Amino acid sequence: MTTPVRQWMLYGSRPRYAHDLAEVIRRRGEVLVGALDNLADEPEPSPPLEVLGRRSLADLDRALCVALAAGPGAVRRQLHEAALADGFTRFDALVDPTAVLASTVELGEGCTVNALAAIASHSRLARFVQVNRSASIGHDVTLADFSTVGPGAVLTGFVDVGEGAFIGAGAVVRPRTVIGAHSTVGAGAVVTRDVPDHAIVVGNPARIMGENPVAEVP
Repeated sequence: MTTPVRQWMLYGSRPRYAHDLAEVIRRRGEVLVGALDNLADEPEPSPPLEVLGRRSLADLDRALCVALAAGPGAVRRQLHEAALADGFTRFDALVDPTAVLASTVELGEGCTVNALAAIASHSRLARFVQVNRSASIGHDVTLADFSTVGPGAVLTGFVDVGEGAFIGAGAVVRPRTVIGAHSTVGAGAVVTRDVPDHAIVVGNPARIMGENPVAEVP
């Protein structure tokens, strides 16, 4: 029996990340129905994507796989809530075929793993985690809900990343380090000690340079 080809819709068409996800779907040989501009009845064009406006909602199949087309975790959370309110409930993990994942990796709903990323054994990605291109995730890493790993970042073994945390491009995190919830690790930072919740750290070695606003409880 032939397995049906998965059909996808991107929820949110304005972020450029929508185009990256469209390429992942294309490389997987799956079908992209379109990208929903969730902000307006008259959609804002974003070629070459087929952008749908809210006027199209009544005609969309609620069984479509939905990918949240946004970079920051806080925005992904908002998109998820909006998609649920619009009646969409299927948020499959979306993994680029060029990514390399160990057989023991756990993927939560709505995760996205972009091109050339590598995730080692016994790592766990919770709900709506985003791993960007060429990132390297070591063994026994835990990434909590709505966390983000930027392009080329390196997380070594036994790193624990809190909910909504953001690790910037090219950052390096040493083994057995905790990255606090809703914290930000700047691009190129080298993290050698635990990062508190809501902290902004930059540099080599990374030092606290500020504080993120307290995230709203969903």
